[in-house]
Amino acid sequence: MRQKILTGVDRSVLVLFSLLFGITVISAGLSVNLKLTDVTLWSVGVLLIGGGSYVLTQTNLWLSPGARQLVVSWSLFIAAIVGQAVVAYQFHPAIGFDAGAVHDALRHADDINLIGYFSQNINNLPILMLFDSLAGLFHTKSWFFFDVVSIVCVDLALLINVGTMTLVQRDNWRRLLWLETVFMTVFPWILVPYTDTVVMPVVALLLLAAAGLLNSRRWSLRAIWALALVLAGVLAYFIKPSAMIPAIAVVLMIMRRIVQTQLWRDWRKMGQGLLLAIVCVATVVGTVQWGQHQIDQQTIIRVNKGLAIPPIHFMSMGVAGDGGYNERDALKIGHTTQAN
Repeated sequence: MRQKILTGVDRSVLVLFSLLFGITVISAGLSVNLKLTDVTLWSVGVLLIGGGSYVLTQTNLWLSPGARQLVVSWSLFIAAIVGQAVVAYQFHPAIGFDAGAVHDALRHADDINLIGYFSQNINNLPILMLFDSLAGLFHTKSWFFFDVVSIVCVDLALLINVGTMTLVQRDNWRRLLWLETVFMTVFPWILVPYTDTVVMPVVALLLLAAAGLLNSRRWSLRAIWALALVLAGVLAYFIKPSAMIPAIAVVLMIMRRIVQTQLWRDWRKMGQGLLLAIVCVATVVGTVQWGQHQIDQQTIIRVNKGLAIPPIHFMSMGVAGDGGYNERDALKIGHTTQAN
């Protein structure tokens, strides 16, 4: 009975994911931004790179599986990294919006508009603190430098993902490496140094820790993976709160594993699990308090916390109008929260 329920839940999740993913793909295909008449030489090049690299690394049509394919796979991956660096060096555009506000605050922290921005968007103080530390360490505040930081974060996340795949399904890591190589050629966000790219290695580490926790048999390894998991989750929360979604998924996976294995029937393992859970909760509470204290004590820019937009606003954005930022709603929610 228990197994039937778990199987039903798994199938329901798969159906829901397929439905939502299908809607996304269809919407992207019908988007006005996708025009077949605007196919460029770069688009054709990406298709050729993807197809050619697949033939070289995933089939035996040209190279037999083995060391040569591995060399080619990693060579293409490295070539993609070099390509990213070249693109960043050639363009490194000055980005507006949130990324621009973070970058401008490094140079003009006394600007009244920036003070107002960070007073409302308190959640962007951690990324500002990180960028300020990096700027001080490397003695530069150029857009190119932070594009390089963005590239390092993205590519580090991809490498961690390969390690995760090795733990979960060892036979598929080469396919993942190929997919990531192609992905790197069509990922323009490397030119936008912001939380979206900076948080990627942290989320990748979170997933790696989850894979290690669920696949380890030794208690000591499980403890290490669990602590790495909660620390990565806390760090992801500070960098980009929405990055906590994978952490929620991991918790649900752990709960499913507990039900599947009937952990409560083994008192020894149950005791170890409870002890580890207590340590993890204490670690989360301690690190969150420490991190919040660091944010409260930052001296990079003055902020008025009374103007802060509550996190619930980022949920309401998805159901208001076209789903974009709404200044009137943000201010109204903020005033309502303060009144309560």
